[in-house]
Amino acid sequence: MRQQLPFSLNLKRKKPKEEPLDLSPRPFNEMLEPHYRDGSMVLDASRNLGYLKGLTPYGATFQPLDLTGYQKEKAMLYVSPVTHTSGFTATRRSITMKGLRNAER
Repeated sequence: MRQQLPFSLNLKRKKPKEEPLDLSPRPFNEMLEPHYRDGSMVLDASRNLGYLKGLTPYGATFQPLDLTGYQKEKAMLYVSPVTHTSGFTATRRSITMKGLRNAER
């Protein structure tokens, strides 16, 4: 026979509510680096991952990406800041791109 407890045990874990990511295009308010092109993957001020489109000398449009956890992790490796020495940057990008290609298999 079960004994009745004077209090209830709520063992179900509630998932924290995540606010839906706003995927609408918006102006990119960060500094435009000279190596940015249309389609460059960047982070905005809120650390949302996306790409640039409509790039002009005066600004660009930021298009957020809706990625799963693993996809976002891999993309963040590509976007993470690197030292702006041309040799290191090129090496870092080629290694990262190889990693992204291998992850798709």
